[in-house]
Amino acid sequence: MSVSSGNSNNPVVIHVKSGIYRELIYVQREKAFFKLLGENATNTLLTFNLYAGMTNYDGKSIGTFKTPSTTIDADDFTAENLTFENSAGPVGQALALRVDGDRASFRNCRFLGWQDTILLNRGRQYFENCTIAGQTDFIFGAGTAWFEQCKINCLRNGYITAASTPADQPFGFVFSNCKITSEPGVKTYLGRPWRIYASAIFLNC
Repeated sequence: MSVSSGNSNNPVVIHVKSGIYRELIYVQREKAFFKLLGENATNTLLTFNLYAGMTNYDGKSIGTFKTPSTTIDADDFTAENLTFENSAGPVGQALALRVDGDRASFRNCRFLGWQDTILLNRGRQYFENCTIAGQTDFIFGAGTAWFEQCKINCLRNGYITAASTPADQPFGFVFSNCKITSEPGVKTYLGRPWRIYASAIFLNC
């Protein structure tokens, strides 16, 4: 599906009915001010199942960065009441979401995966009242992101964050008033650095 570009006074809004949508989704750089509005996060599921160990036509592994079920390359993207999922399971790196644009915001959304669930590759992003599930490095990247009143659920022993914050960037991932939960018996680290200036802050969690 192709849609027109929006602007700050007239954003493009697509209403997504409840259902399971098995497809790769890409919001290209030119499509700023784009909003996906689901009916209900529990019942409105955007999903696919690529993972890093899969092979391409040349017999080579596709690698981590070719696996996102949804990729946001545009600025000023908004999503509400949706689930973003990578359904490949615990088979290695498998992204549910990759964000390369600036000022993306997500409210009342779920992000489901195992390793590398969310890649915030660059830009400034905002998450509010969201649920993020995974096992290893499942919130990672070089972006700046604020997580407000989110639920972080650890599925197996592992690491929540793997930040690669640039040296000249004052903040990486900030978790404010969030709740960290786990499946029974699971133990986890809050994070490990992907790069030497990695920054992850947990406030009132």
